[in-house]
Amino acid sequence: MSTLKADTVQSTGGGAVTLTKQQAPKLVVRYTTVSTTATVGSPLNVASLTDNGTGDTSISNTSAFSDALYAILAAGTVNYNSSGNSTVGPFSTGSWTNSSSNQTTSVTRIGQRYVSSSSAENLDVDITSVALIGDLA
Repeated sequence: MSTLKADTVQSTGGGAVTLTKQQAPKLVVRYTTVSTTATVGSPLNVASLTDNGTGDTSISNTSAFSDALYAILAAGTVNYNSSGNSTVGPFSTGSWTNSSSNQTTSVTRIGQRYVSSSSAENLDVDITSVALIGDLA
């Protein structure tokens, strides 16, 4: 086993190294909409957040994606005193089956929903974290 140690890596021309087949999040945000829309921490590539109603937030990015087929990684934390599941992901009106219509190159709509054996409802969760992965335009 060999060990490679370096302080600086450059291309043969002396510039930055081009990494191939690498993906990193191009947008990262952590927010709460329980009382008002507010970012928590330092967001990356976020122009604004819009609270569209209970359990429905639009994230506008500063730099647009090359297409609307980027990956959405979303998770939420909810303090709810009942048995059931909370779901955080791409927002879709009604059935949550066609969420791609709410995803554009510059705006991603995230939904938060609580489902139990007796009901399903949109709800604002305490903390939502979102990362988008894809190519920027």
